[in-house]
Amino acid sequence: QVANFKLKKYEVEGGADAEIEFEKRLGFNKRGTGFNISLFDDKEPDKIDVESLDIFFEMFELLGGPKLLFRRRGGNEKNGEEDDENDSRVQSEAGFRGDRRLVRLIIARFWAKQVMEKYLDDTKEKDNS
Repeated sequence: QVANFKLKKYEVEGGADAEIEFEKRLGFNKRGTGFNISLFDDKEPDKIDVESLDIFFEMFELLGGPKLLFRRRGGNEKNGEEDDENDSRVQSEAGFRGDRRLVRLIIARFWAKQVMEKYLDDTKEKDNS
């Protein structure tokens, strides 16, 4: 289910621009790499996509900020009409989007931990040299 977020065609929901951009760039490869963000330009594979790299680190900054999840942007308005909050489809969609936010957070937190561990290992090796 998590790997198929894009197939659901729900709008991306988030409280911060970095969170929304993170999901837009988040991909899934079932052949071993799992979740990923392409940090290389499609047209120039040897060139780093600086914008994706910036989003990657902005998400890390959000993890260290004063709030774990920023407040969501207001309203579920589509075509100028508000959705009926009692509509089961609206509740189901809102729950799924909320779950997506938590999964994004878990993925970003896992990656942040991996980056920090690698950094600490590298700096420890340099200090011991």
